[in-house]
Amino acid sequence: MSMAVVGSEEFSIGFMLAGIEKVYKADASNASQIMQSLLDNEKYAIVIVQEELVDALPRNLRYRITNAIKPLFVGVGHSTGTDLQDKVKRAVGIDLMKDDSGGGAK
Repeated sequence: MSMAVVGSEEFSIGFMLAGIEKVYKADASNASQIMQSLLDNEKYAIVIVQEELVDALPRNLRYRITNAIKPLFVGVGHSTGTDLQDKVKRAVGIDLMKDDSGGGAK
């Protein structure tokens, strides 16, 4: 599964240290162009995006990004939480975090 990261150098450095090789350094001035090119690129399954950049996109592009399935755009920043869980659930088709322990027989 190919992954890419879009964000500032400070945001991206941790992902580079984790082994993600494709990093797009972006700010508010070039984020729209980068996001559009990634939407049209089937090479990546997941694109991790600095959440502040998503917030700065034009409304129509932000809508396309947040509703895309492939690649799945994941905003990381101040309010990720259940939004990430919802996106993964929509992309995979099941809730991977759901507790099915229910006490029944295994």
